[in-house]
Amino acid sequence: MKPIMFAGVVMLAAPWLAAQTPAYVCPDASGAAVYASEPSSVECQPAQALGATQDKAAQQLWQAGALPAMDDVRVLPRQSAPPLQIRLRRTAPKAAPAPARVAPPPKPLTPKQLIQRDIAAEQRALSREKQQLQQAQQQGNTARIPALRQTVADREANIRALQQELGRQ
Repeated sequence: MKPIMFAGVVMLAAPWLAAQTPAYVCPDASGAAVYASEPSSVECQPAQALGATQDKAAQQLWQAGALPAMDDVRVLPRQSAPPLQIRLRRTAPKAAPAPARVAPPPKPLTPKQLIQRDIAAEQRALSREKQQLQQAQQQGNTARIPALRQTVADREANIRALQQELGRQ
């Protein structure tokens, strides 16, 4: 009940409040009329209530429709809305899409395949170490040569041990 009474009081007081607020009509840079609560230049003139104005220039601008273009409220064009999902009560629901087929995991490697894979990796590493050893010998890098020889010997020993293990499988 209180909001209705407040709205009624505001509606009754609105013309009185509008009449109490002074308004001015000022020309802007293009010559169009702009309404302001305070004069911004010497050319501003006091405005009267809408419909009761004696200013012919303001009346002409109002009737020509130049003032609504100055309004600060803009109506944007309607953008396309996302499509609505409408489902009727007595219709059958659409079938859900079939789940994606997932490839089965690869079969685990047998012990023999694991040893063969390890041997191949050791052989690749051995060939890299031998190349580094040859480069170090050609460049005369005596500090690296002993460490590289030890690494090559370790790789060769690993390959022999893996081959023995493979023979037992």
